[in-house]
Amino acid sequence: MTTWVSMTRTGRGAGSNDIQIAAGNGRDAWTALTGMSPPLVEVNSGDDYIVSRFTAALAWLNRWPEDEAGELSRYHAGQIGAGHFDVINVALVAVAHWGLETGWGAHEYGWNAGGIHCASAEGDCFREGEASGGEEFRSYGDFSAFADGYFTLISTRDVYESAWSAFKTGSANGIMRLWANDYTCGAKSKSEATALVARVRRVVAARLQVDEALPSENQIRATDNDVPNRCRPGSTNRGSPGRSGGSGGSSGNTSTLLVAGLLGLALLSGKGKG
Repeated sequence: MTTWVSMTRTGRGAGSNDIQIAAGNGRDAWTALTGMSPPLVEVNSGDDYIVSRFTAALAWLNRWPEDEAGELSRYHAGQIGAGHFDVINVALVAVAHWGLETGWGAHEYGWNAGGIHCASAEGDCFREGEASGGEEFRSYGDFSAFADGYFTLISTRDVYESAWSAFKTGSANGIMRLWANDYTCGAKSKSEATALVARVRRVVAARLQVDEALPSENQIRATDNDVPNRCRPGSTNRGSPGRSGGSGGSSGNTSTLLVAGLLGLALLSGKGKG
């Protein structure tokens, strides 16, 4: 059944980002597994949000069972830069998508970075105020629960198959293909999708010093046709992840409010992707 909960801000602010990468595995387990310091609890800017969610996605995807992830290659601490690892590519495009959906964390509520809509009889949900559109969205207990829903959704639903393929190459076409299949309504352009992924690439390369591990600027560029301003009746963006429905539009605008802050990470050294 659906349980209605309050809109709890999780994207930025004190105490909002104590991320767990899997049930029962908190910050100490994260460090032991990845060789990285986990994100700081406090995320205060759009760039902090990018590094926080990129690191969280990287660590979470590295634990994803192979039978769920298909041919998704693994990231291994100490090997960034050597070889082709899909996990880094997927994390890069996913965080770009989440940045659009949440205004780079300013409007992330209930760990729902993907703007996944609520479906009847499907877990915890929250309602936006009428001034924000009055839409209904899923609410998750932690980042891990959201990541499970989001990545299962886009990797298993037939309608998103081409998008998932582009995610694994690090291409902004992944976002274009979500849009083209009604993940989000409205006119969207390849220049917008490219700019989203380019921002994440720029911040991750600078803050984590892993430029050589990332897809090139040419690889991330979207080449698909722009998406017209429409949303088909019965579109897939109103369901629930990994079950009977799809996912949907932003739970906030795309403004990038920021305060001061710092997100610390250690040990993303060496070469690799995965």
